[in-house]
Amino acid sequence: MELDREEEKLLRSVALQNSRAVMVARERGERELGQTKEELERKAEELDQQREWFQVTLSSIGDAVITTDTQGKVTFLNPIAETMTGWKMADAVGQPLETIFKIINETTRQPVDNPIARVLRENVVVGLANHTALIAKDGREFAIEDSAAPIRDATGKISGAVMVFHDVTDRRRAEEAVRASENRFSALVSATAQIVWVADATGGFVEDSPRWRELTGQTFEELKGWGRLNVVHPEDRQPLEAVWQRAAEMKSVVNTQYRLRYVSGEWRWVAVRAVPMLAADGSIRSWVGMHTDITERKLAEEALRESESRKSAILSASLDAIITMDHKGKISDFNPAAEKIFGHPREKAIGHRLAELIIPERFRKRHYEGLARYLASGEGPVLGKRIELPALHADGHEFSTELSISRIADIEPPLFTATLRDITERQRAEETLRKETERLHLALSA
Repeated sequence: MELDREEEKLLRSVALQNSRAVMVARERGERELGQTKEELERKAEELDQQREWFQVTLSSIGDAVITTDTQGKVTFLNPIAETMTGWKMADAVGQPLETIFKIINETTRQPVDNPIARVLRENVVVGLANHTALIAKDGREFAIEDSAAPIRDATGKISGAVMVFHDVTDRRRAEEAVRASENRFSALVSATAQIVWVADATGGFVEDSPRWRELTGQTFEELKGWGRLNVVHPEDRQPLEAVWQRAAEMKSVVNTQYRLRYVSGEWRWVAVRAVPMLAADGSIRSWVGMHTDITERKLAEEALRESESRKSAILSASLDAIITMDHKGKISDFNPAAEKIFGHPREKAIGHRLAELIIPERFRKRHYEGLARYLASGEGPVLGKRIELPALHADGHEFSTELSISRIADIEPPLFTATLRDITERQRAEETLRKETERLHLALSA
């Protein structure tokens, strides 16, 4: 009996221990379950936060974003994508991407393959071909560039795709404008008789110039950089480099002249004008310039200088007053003899009317009438003739002159040259001779 009680007691102890173990295990399980639940709730909250952060980020970026599921149906559009496609996200979600995102080739106007389909099929990142245009729901058209990539879950399995694209319409227009400008420049370079060229910031040629090649015989390999100095006259090379250096420092236009050796071996004068192209920071990005052959002009200028030199020598050496005046009678040149004869310095005589300066007042009306008649009819009573005329000195006294007026040929409006000679002494000699002749006649008659 006592044995039964001991066994019962032992059984109760074991049952109690088992019960306590079960309770501990249960409590532990409930505790771990609670921790797991809390962890899941925390993970779910983090996932919601990440999802919200993801959508906020995609909504705020400057590119358009569209996401799809594994069937290629739209799951998300950010505001930029809504604007460009013309679809609101509420209406677009669940629609096939092809319905929302219609794209064509800008040149051929043919449909372009859906990039998302390839992403889902081949599990690769895909970019659109060049010249792709998006046709919005309302018919608007945007030139776009984009890329599409797979979206993967934590296990690496594809759960959808995302496409990011942006409007490049303005950039395309700018590029087209640049191409058009470059084409016009190339056409100008090809068509002009001048040498047109482009140089880098240092003044070294960076583009071929067909006209330069034609006139100098230099190839582009010989021309590029500062190779052009090899066909510049040795005496002009250092001055040319100095001009470029000053212009580069001042960021100013280059204007200079130098001699250039043509393919014929002849040295020809060229005028050079180069304009600096400035970058946004104000530095010189490049130069655009032009060479113009001015050899004939140089020869004409030299001939004119020689002519002017001879004319100046003649005017300075002449004993006669030589005065040039315009069609209004205003003096434009007054030689040294005129200064001496009339007593007026050249600088004071220039710009005054001839009549008011050297013709006595009683003869001025006749002078103006004769000038007006010539301008109206081409005929003048004095032109080409030599007449005697009283003249007025700077000190106010009158003296006798011999005057002839001629027109300078081929100049409009007309210019005239008046040649005057003081004949006071000649008249005195003639009067003395007349009186002596009369005296002799009287003596012989007696």
